[in-house]
Amino acid sequence: MPLSNCVRAAAFAAIALVSPIHAKAQAVIKVNDTISVRFGILSQTWVDYSQIPNVFVDNSYTQNIFLRRMRFLFTGQIGSKLSFLFQTDNPNLGRTGVGFVKSPTIGFLLQDGYLEFQPATNVFILDAGLQYVPLCRNCILNAAQLLPIDFSDYSFLQTTQTVSSTGRDLGIMVKGNFLSQKLQYRVGAFSGARLPVLPAVPLVQTGSNSLRSAGRLMVNFMTPEQPIYSLPGTYFGRTKVFNLGVGFDTQSRFRAFSGDGFLSYPFGSDGITLAATWIYWNGKSFFPTLPKQNTYEVEGAYHFTAVKLTPWVKLEWRRFDESVKSAVFQNDRRYQFGGTYYAAGFNMNVKAGYTRATFDQLLLPKLHANDFTLQLQGFYY
Repeated sequence: MPLSNCVRAAAFAAIALVSPIHAKAQAVIKVNDTISVRFGILSQTWVDYSQIPNVFVDNSYTQNIFLRRMRFLFTGQIGSKLSFLFQTDNPNLGRTGVGFVKSPTIGFLLQDGYLEFQPATNVFILDAGLQYVPLCRNCILNAAQLLPIDFSDYSFLQTTQTVSSTGRDLGIMVKGNFLSQKLQYRVGAFSGARLPVLPAVPLVQTGSNSLRSAGRLMVNFMTPEQPIYSLPGTYFGRTKVFNLGVGFDTQSRFRAFSGDGFLSYPFGSDGITLAATWIYWNGKSFFPTLPKQNTYEVEGAYHFTAVKLTPWVKLEWRRFDESVKSAVFQNDRRYQFGGTYYAAGFNMNVKAGYTRATFDQLLLPKLHANDFTLQLQGFYY
């Protein structure tokens, strides 16, 4: 399928979806003032024309139309202090390419599932179940409210090693805001990697290895962000928000530390969004496939409110420590720019982006790859 045909098909699909359909009411079943359940759905369809990661094999493009995310949300309030959230997903349905084989029967998975106990105020909130590990702000964003097309490529590098689900793990976490809402904390204990139980080999570490711990502290300098489960990637520049955060994620000898910043600021009826994330990774002997490295991500946008249009840019790069560089572990960087048409805010929008990726090679010339992506989003909650 030539690129021109691929782009033409994407354009027709975009035109079909940009007629705004505003969610005027929520799908809620209310038993009484303290007991209710609520339903939602998120659909993100991608039209993708990509050399990543084909560039390591040849220069061909993989051409795809697939469901990047197909989620159903089910939340509820049980009394005045207890609530729950369950969210399913059917990610990358129909995707092909290196590491993917098209299948219409991948099946749903449990993306999030936890109970939340909030005694009185937002100073202390307890969450228990499958949930985000709070290493950084980009690590706990709402997928329906991202600024660019997707999360940073480096926010969930520990997923495979910790046997997690795209940044989520089974655990218990406490969170809240204090000091007049200026400080926000999230800290928890999680399952992490579980080694097999081998009673016949007493000198080998077994499934009783240490738990995983993680946390994040954030300082609000303007309008405080509340300790909700997942934070928005943008406020469309309509709210003055500025915060800085630090975080950690550890288990046994594995270490990850982060620093991040976020700014939302209005300019008349328009506004800007800026965000930056740094993460230090070091799996050491516990996770040898996650060697010592630093990753960086910066994203920014200007919101033209009157025309519902937001051009944005995202820069990402990582640097491996010189002591671990090899044919497998080499530096890479990605530059992405694009725009979003918010036909109906987060409920319905169209995003288009171009990515240029560069991969270093040991004793060989650098590899360059291109990616063109169109995303059509429908969200109701």
